[in-house]
Amino acid sequence: METGKSLAVESGAATVTPHGSPARPSGLEGLKSHFTEKDPEGGPRWFAFWKHNFCIRENANFGTWDGVFPTCLAHLLNVIVFLRTGFIVAKAGVLLSFTISIICVLFASVTILSAVGILRRSSVECRDVYHILSVTLGTRTASAVGLVYAFTHVASSALHVLGMGELIVGIYYDTVDHDWAVRAVASGCLLLLTALNVVGIKWIIRAQYIIVILIALGVGDFFVGALFRKIPEFGVEGPSSWQLQENLYQSTPSWRDYFQSLGIFFPSTVGVLVGFNIAADLRDPHRSIPKGTFAALFCSMGVHFLFILLLGASVIRSYLLEHPHTVVRMAAIQVFIILAIFVSSFASGMGAIFNASRILARIAKETSIPGLRKLDWVWARFQTPLLSVLVAAVFALLFVLIGRINFLAPVITTSHFMTFAVINYAYFALSTTYKLQVSRELTATTQWLQQGLREGRIASPESRSPKAVRSPADRENYGNMTHSSTANSLASERSHLLGSGTGSGVGTPKDPLISAKVPCPVLSKPGDGLLKYHSRWVALISAIVMIIMAFVIQWESALSTVSSLGLIYIVVHFFTPNPSPGIVQFHPLDWITGKISGQPEHSQLENDNTDPPTVTVPEESRFIASASSPSLSDRTPFIPTGRQH
Repeated sequence: METGKSLAVESGAATVTPHGSPARPSGLEGLKSHFTEKDPEGGPRWFAFWKHNFCIRENANFGTWDGVFPTCLAHLLNVIVFLRTGFIVAKAGVLLSFTISIICVLFASVTILSAVGILRRSSVECRDVYHILSVTLGTRTASAVGLVYAFTHVASSALHVLGMGELIVGIYYDTVDHDWAVRAVASGCLLLLTALNVVGIKWIIRAQYIIVILIALGVGDFFVGALFRKIPEFGVEGPSSWQLQENLYQSTPSWRDYFQSLGIFFPSTVGVLVGFNIAADLRDPHRSIPKGTFAALFCSMGVHFLFILLLGASVIRSYLLEHPHTVVRMAAIQVFIILAIFVSSFASGMGAIFNASRILARIAKETSIPGLRKLDWVWARFQTPLLSVLVAAVFALLFVLIGRINFLAPVITTSHFMTFAVINYAYFALSTTYKLQVSRELTATTQWLQQGLREGRIASPESRSPKAVRSPADRENYGNMTHSSTANSLASERSHLLGSGTGSGVGTPKDPLISAKVPCPVLSKPGDGLLKYHSRWVALISAIVMIIMAFVIQWESALSTVSSLGLIYIVVHFFTPNPSPGIVQFHPLDWITGKISGQPEHSQLENDNTDPPTVTVPEESRFIASASSPSLSDRTPFIPTGRQH
């Protein structure tokens, strides 16, 4: 009997399908049997359905616009934009608020370029921010920065749930002065986010487009209301040039207020690294991450500018200071902007706990820090590092109970400044390592050529005996016959000079400037995209400026962050056997010492031109270098092509 596309065959008293499995009853009985029968892995069918749709069990396959862009945009348009832009405009004025937004975007852009540069110039595939630092700077530095970065994510999750608490309490009480009511609501939201992180977060990745659409509706709701609504009882007078002139500058010029506003606003741009944390789920991370991240960053920057302009042109300054929910009141319908704040806070808070728990699990797995060794345990039922999630939730709850948004935002800013500074320094060190490798390679090649000429193993062009004229076919056969043996001989001699241990197995270099075999080469700078305009010196200067600004914004938090980094580095050094040193061979102290002593290798590193260092080669050896040195072209990661450095 045929029903639709399947056939059922009577076999005794049971009905079976052509594949041999029993046919499921229709209607409610069929639905009940589907969710109660066992799946092949064990457990009920409903659990298999949950694991497949809500738990992350394998890497996804996202691109630029369905992965990086919506994920970053959902984290960039967060509670700071919706609930603290008015406070920043009131404190700093419209013009200085624009400069705050530009500074945040500039720092974020330099850090994005540095992280992308590490991705593309490292031959090891990097999966997230922690892995980027681990590959370049080694386990010790990566663990120290990774722990600070993880607890910064924990503080960010607390900030987002506090924003949800402020919104709910503000809607109900029409004020946010009830601190414990805000904290109680935030604690409940945090428990919900923790539970969802334990049992499944895959849906939040699949729902990025819905989240972005809701955020866009909320932003549009505010724009329409700001243009046409007037609420005199809350200081909303409507857009006017007179009001804009009143809010254009600071009421009382104060650099302290300016840097306080910068510290509060900067967490609105820390979501730029989210794209790197999902690198393992991207089809082509080298292309998708920079495109999607910069698109989201500049879209959010445009929203920042419009929020600053409309709030400064429409609302009296004193009301902006006293009422953080002015943005919600100005919205035309208010439902959309409330939904936008909720979904943005929900997604950002959930992603913060997720990233923090995964970083803690990775550090626990790769190091032997006391107290962290069990955090890499994974609950196989949901493929979740349960202990890491619980630790992140506990610390987030502590942040919720002791702080408010204006207290947590500068703490998050200083910690992220330190993380951004280390990423920029990592790019500087990686680029300098490449120049070291080029310098050593050229020095070794020159010594090989000169030694061969002195010992008579390499003939100069003048000493070659004339040969009989051969036909093109004879010359081709002769070249094929002799090229292999000659190339092998030359490569063997040159490898011995480089200290690679060929022949006798001895790998001692003949000059201290010639390093042993490099375990992981650094690739040359790509000539395409924005990365070709990014200089290692820009990265280094940005790192220094970020550290200085962290101390200016809140020196107590910056000092505690630096102290924590140093302490964790020492603990990892003493408790972790054989930590990975990373592929970076540049060390600042050696560089400074070399500069003082005038070593040529270190003096060349200051030259940031795009050409490799010039090495004097005898006239006779130029023929050899071009005609019989196959290893020069084989070691492509070390030899620059075109105008690259």
